[in-house]
Amino acid sequence: LELSGLPQWIGPLVEAHPSAAEILWKEVSWELEQTSEVGSNSWLLRQLGNAPENVARVFLPRLSTWLESGSSCHDSNNEIVMAERIRHATRPIITYGDDATKPSLAQIAQERLSSSLSSELRDTWISILLQVDPEYGVVAFEQFASTVEPSARSEVVSCFSGFFGKHHGAVNLQNKLFTPQLLLRLLRLAYQHVRVEDDAQHEGARFTDLRDDAERARYNISNALFSMKGEEAFSAQLEMADDPLWEHF
Repeated sequence: LELSGLPQWIGPLVEAHPSAAEILWKEVSWELEQTSEVGSNSWLLRQLGNAPENVARVFLPRLSTWLESGSSCHDSNNEIVMAERIRHATRPIITYGDDATKPSLAQIAQERLSSSLSSELRDTWISILLQVDPEYGVVAFEQFASTVEPSARSEVVSCFSGFFGKHHGAVNLQNKLFTPQLLLRLLRLAYQHVRVEDDAQHEGARFTDLRDDAERARYNISNALFSMKGEEAFSAQLEMADDPLWEHF
């Protein structure tokens, strides 16, 4: 028994007996077909992101097909649960996908973002796009942020908190697809919306909240940019130094 995921012997089992994957997929597909109600159980779907690589890869084409279908577009029962289900379904593709599956996922994300979405689904698809195609992801994030008035706890602040601020944030800033210029654009967006003048002031022991995580995201992005080496990185840093937005640095 494995209490926190699939047992390690699942990998060798599927390698020796491929039909075992079909049994697992029947359970996963059943979970995907359930209405997304509060309390609905998608346990096996959640475990695929941590499954042995040979097991997860078996499911990539099928997960992509589900994401392409109308089933993942909208569910009126509970869009928070549906957003979580989409995150679980895309995690194996993000982790193990190849040059075919990742661009396909990016295309799906762009199509979804071109339609009207709830805040939960919108944030989920922007996060996915930032992971598989950071260039388009930054564009999508900028477009959304342009519709939001900056404030201490705006929807954009919430996005920064969830995307980059938590200890296990959704988006890996060390992804080699994040160029210095993309990080600079993200950092500019962060300072425009997670404004220094709105920063929380704390004394003594405390619990961190959404605002604290957004401020950490701002720091994480700047740290990622300043950790980069090379001419392009230095050029981005000089551009930052010339921008009045960072006069306080």
